[in-house]
Amino acid sequence: MWTSRTFALVVGALIAGGSPRGAGAFDEELQLGLDVAYAHESTGGEAQPGVGVRLRFRYGLNDMFAIAFALGWAGHPVGTEAGGSPIRHVATTEVGAVYAFDVERIVPYVSVLIGAAFRHHESNEAAFSVDLGGGLDWLLTSGFSLGLEVAYQILVGAEELPTRLLVSLRLNWHRAP
Repeated sequence: MWTSRTFALVVGALIAGGSPRGAGAFDEELQLGLDVAYAHESTGGEAQPGVGVRLRFRYGLNDMFAIAFALGWAGHPVGTEAGGSPIRHVATTEVGAVYAFDVERIVPYVSVLIGAAFRHHESNEAAFSVDLGGGLDWLLTSGFSLGLEVAYQILVGAEELPTRLLVSLRLNWHRAP
């Protein structure tokens, strides 16, 4: 029969056995991540949900600060006029900084990215992009992590000043020096 002590030992062994080993951040660490995101865009009182992907590169200056570069795309279904595209495409390229609060197996962080955004639906439109984000990375091993991020993006200079809320799930590959 299972006693509470036996149950606690089995659960503890499963948790310990399934926990990552040797995970941590290093100076000059490289990270490459692929995000899959829910992208919600609000423009002039209208809201369009969509999906997106983002390729991210990070270079760790130390175990807390990193510089980041990101390329992203999102598609938002919208109405069509005269046979136009039913999808509003938004492409972004951004650079910025990431600050990690702790370097344990679960790492909370905040990020600030700036760059350019290009929107296409009925016409092309370019804008300045400001992306404020935060999230958690779960270090699975010294080489891989899973992340969850929420970011608020403002497209300055675009018609009607669109804002975007991005909720992303990310798989990261890490390479320590």
